[in-house]
Amino acid sequence: MKRFFYSIFALVAFVSFSNIAAAQTNSGTTPAIGTSHSYWVNSSDGTTGKFDTEGHKGNDFQWYITKSDLVGAVPAGDLSITSPVKTYVNGATAVTDMFKVDIDWHAPSVKGVYYLHIIETATNGCTNHKVERIQPFSDFKLLVNNINNLTTEADEADNMTVCANDVTPVLIDTKGTAGDLSDDEIRYNYGVKKLYYKITAQNFDKTQANFKFDYNIDITDGPTTFSASWGTIAGGTYTKVADLTFTDGTDATVNIDGIAAAVNKTFYVVVTLDYNQGDATFNAPFEGTAVHDCVFTLKGASQAAGNAIAALPADADRKQIVNPRPSTSVISSN
Repeated sequence: MKRFFYSIFALVAFVSFSNIAAAQTNSGTTPAIGTSHSYWVNSSDGTTGKFDTEGHKGNDFQWYITKSDLVGAVPAGDLSITSPVKTYVNGATAVTDMFKVDIDWHAPSVKGVYYLHIIETATNGCTNHKVERIQPFSDFKLLVNNINNLTTEADEADNMTVCANDVTPVLIDTKGTAGDLSDDEIRYNYGVKKLYYKITAQNFDKTQANFKFDYNIDITDGPTTFSASWGTIAGGTYTKVADLTFTDGTDATVNIDGIAAAVNKTFYVVVTLDYNQGDATFNAPFEGTAVHDCVFTLKGASQAAGNAIAALPADADRKQIVNPRPSTSVISSN
């Protein structure tokens, strides 16, 4: 019989997503990916203090797992199995008094059916064999919220209103006469506006290299120059991890890398509106005297070749509305 050799190795690939409708309970027999569960025999609660030492002390316990049936091998990366004391490396080896094991269920195990076996051998050489059926599921969730204050990171209204940045007048030497201010042209630096969206990932499997999500950024009636990135916020400061490549109003995809290295469950997408529209001389700005907005929409997320699919909220889009500046006229005089 081919046994499973337990490993922490995991390989991740990704496909497109859909929502999960049915909710399940995270338990030992229906474990959510990314969680650990304890399994035991001969104890009322899995603790050494409740271990039935009278009938089982000194016996050998052989734990192993099969997939799909009672003899099928388990692919590497589906799970890892340990005890509180020692790693149980080889299912063919029995360990004295090992009445309990802990199993970490990884994203590739989703949609599989597993059978946890325990063979107990008494000191007289007689054995008993018990099996538990286990079917992991994905409780992976992704949430999105508007935020405005980077220090508190408080969730704002689904349709949040903001103002563009203050305007800074600048003098531009258009004739190349250095030191002669009389022919300098007054122009205006309208700056950039950063719109922050908080993404919260819940119940994903941190043993995986990353997860991926689909998104849509739709800018309406705004400046024609814009960009986006994702990153982290700490102490009120945003730190970019990577740029997002997208076309306005078109679905796009990004890998959120490094979650195995303990990236926070919360990360941020920042959309930057450039009111100077890429012109360093401020010659063709977007003044912003009419209302415009940016909608960020989550389209889906998954791990492990699309097996662990994230559930999305019913309202997976957030709008930030940039209120218009007053259409102030030029200064007149008499």
